[in-house]
Amino acid sequence: MIHLQPLPIFRTSDLVHYLTVAPQFLLHSFLALVLTLKRPGLYCDPFSERIQLYTESAEEAVRKLAAKGASTIEVIQSLCLLSLRDILVCQPYQAQMTIGTASRLEACRTQSATVSLDGLDRDLSLRCRWSVYILESIFSPRLCAAEELHVSGFNFPISSPVPPALHPTRNENYPSDLYNAYDSKNDFGIITYYTKMVSIWRHLSIWLNHIRLGKEEAPWLPESGYAKLVAKVYERDSQLPAKHLLRNVSFSNRSPIEVSEQHEYWVPWVLMQLQCHAYLAILNHPFIHLVAVRNCSKGSQSGMFLQQTLDSALFNSGWVFRFLQLCEGHQLDLCDPFLGHLIATVATIPWLLQFVEDEKISLKASQDLILCKSFLKRLSSLWPHISQKLEILERLQITAEYHRRDLSNNGRAIKFPPSLLWELLDPHICQMNSQKPSPTDEPVVEQAPDARIQITTHLTHPLAESQDAATFYDADVDVDQATLNVPEELEQMYIDDLFNDFMQTMSFNTTV
Repeated sequence: MIHLQPLPIFRTSDLVHYLTVAPQFLLHSFLALVLTLKRPGLYCDPFSERIQLYTESAEEAVRKLAAKGASTIEVIQSLCLLSLRDILVCQPYQAQMTIGTASRLEACRTQSATVSLDGLDRDLSLRCRWSVYILESIFSPRLCAAEELHVSGFNFPISSPVPPALHPTRNENYPSDLYNAYDSKNDFGIITYYTKMVSIWRHLSIWLNHIRLGKEEAPWLPESGYAKLVAKVYERDSQLPAKHLLRNVSFSNRSPIEVSEQHEYWVPWVLMQLQCHAYLAILNHPFIHLVAVRNCSKGSQSGMFLQQTLDSALFNSGWVFRFLQLCEGHQLDLCDPFLGHLIATVATIPWLLQFVEDEKISLKASQDLILCKSFLKRLSSLWPHISQKLEILERLQITAEYHRRDLSNNGRAIKFPPSLLWELLDPHICQMNSQKPSPTDEPVVEQAPDARIQITTHLTHPLAESQDAATFYDADVDVDQATLNVPEELEQMYIDDLFNDFMQTMSFNTTV
């Protein structure tokens, strides 16, 4: 259930034997996590006392060893498992301490290693190393002190091979002239490319926090944080061998049985795809560029750049929802808590699009939002803290609907507090909890004014197909005036008719 979601910490082929001969504290750590996953939220059944005994036994033994600097693989593996259990039972601060301890011990282990490991022992060592790295990247991105690791593909765990090719009649449907510039000479395994994609989150999380804090950013400039992050995603994409592309693995044409039999390949492959498109969707989020960045940039914004971000946000969020549908159809169970965070964040894009005037786009956005909520609801039954993200989406919907009726004289405008969106885009550690904080628990901060969003996508003059279509638009409208000249107490952005032509002509063909 948790294998590769998110950690490649063990090999399933010899897991039973490995745990049988492992120290007792590692076995107890494993049982504490797995039994809690089997019975999330239940603390009064016969298993609860057993889970508590396993947890206390493992924590006591591991903490004593960690305090002595015992940087063995088993101690670090145990800390990784205990940190996941801390997150599972909504103890975020304890999880941060456990991850931090694992990170420091892994650094000591790596530096003190004098004998090179071979074969299976080396594979386990690499799995341990990268499991700690993944934990830091996704759960402690802004607390992580480690630098980006620049290593060759040979320094990653052993991956499952690419599934056998399908019969030509079952191959992925794609245009015959689909561009292919990928080089497949070197293939370091799907876990390598999955892990490298995960690593981008630590940088993206820091960038989002800087935008929230109002640090200056002009994303259309090549030296901006935005440009560097987009380049990182593109670099990861360029490193992916052609054999792992959708057109070649034919994921959408696989049967549920085939996907189940090759589970260890498909899980990291799907997670890598979802992360790649989710990163680009978040980087190009309409709220970020038309509201948040505007507050921390100097001068006017480029209308052509803003139009480009809207295009990219719609395209990449569309692929996120497409992959969720494919996984549901293939009965591939996705239970990665980090994926839950990304889906909740990307879901705010169709939340905006559902209010557009075009019925097709509005209907598609509403369907995507339902899909996201359904996925988050299932995931929250396993990871209770995800329920808070689902609750924020519901609050956004209620708030927008209320203000939308209240602003009926202002066209398609809706109004909402930006803090709700930021709770999904840039959550605090304390938000990894299954319970909504009470007013007395919440810090007293100055509330930002509500953002009013009037739906339009035409941030530059559209390419009219006919003279009749051209009459709908005013070529002399200045982008900055259209988006920035608003009452002083409100932020306003226009997201109307989001991609009418794009939605009608877009075919789902990915380059990842």
